[in-house]
Amino acid sequence: AKVLEQKVTFIENEIIHYKYKTELLNNLTILLPQHTWLNQIEIFSNKVVLKGQSEQATDLIAILMGSGEFESARFINSIQQDRITGKDNFQIETLLLESKGEQHVD
Repeated sequence: AKVLEQKVTFIENEIIHYKYKTELLNNLTILLPQHTWLNQIEIFSNKVVLKGQSEQATDLIAILMGSGEFESARFINSIQQDRITGKDNFQIETLLLESKGEQHVD
């Protein structure tokens, strides 16, 4: 019975984690401009790293900070223009606000 209970708990946690990631991705899809796309999203508890391209990467920090979802957004490295697309390559690290952090699972 103990093993079964552990398996059920594991599955419940996986479902919660999946729902959290899906909600975060949906929110970013709504929030980010159409000329911006993400190549990679890394989620570490309440820290999120976004990597992608945008026509105006410099605007993304203000967009994230003004959303009410994120805090301490910053570029991890300098913005580089892609030679093929002409868009800005960016890497942003941000934290989810504490009120959002209550629903997080590791």
